Amino acid sequence: PAQVAPRVLLAAARQRAGDPATAIGLLAPIATAGDGCVLLFSKQHALARYASALLADGRCEQALDWAQRACAAPAEDVRSRVVAAEVLAESLAVAGRDEEARIAAQRAVNLAYATEQSSERHGADSLNDRLASPRS
Repeated sequence: PAQVAPRVLLAAARQRAGDPATAIGLLAPIATAGDGCVLLFSKQHALARYASALLADGRCEQALDWAQRACAAPAEDVRSRVVAAEVLAESLAVAGRDEEARIAAQRAVNLAYATEQSSERHGADSLNDRLASPRS
């Protein structure tokens, strides 16, 4: 459990650096492990990051599956719930399920504004704006 936070952070950094395969390798053991305390990051957050890495690696069906699992996983923190909803919206959009993607993006916005914590608002707003526009 103590390795979860560093793995999630390193995986996010590797994904942003254009290396989703390494991110997947770092996150797969966390995603497939049973429930339990993961300290700094909720299981939901780790699953969402795993889904995001799969999506970045072009594994759209797997990403959608893991994004749905992330949304179903329990989490008490706002950030994890927003990240899970955002990744679900992205996965649905890539799958061509535009209306569902817009609904998930709006859910991310609603979650981001549900508390005084504002760190996730900009990202949720940006995603919602992008998905609200019809594709050409």
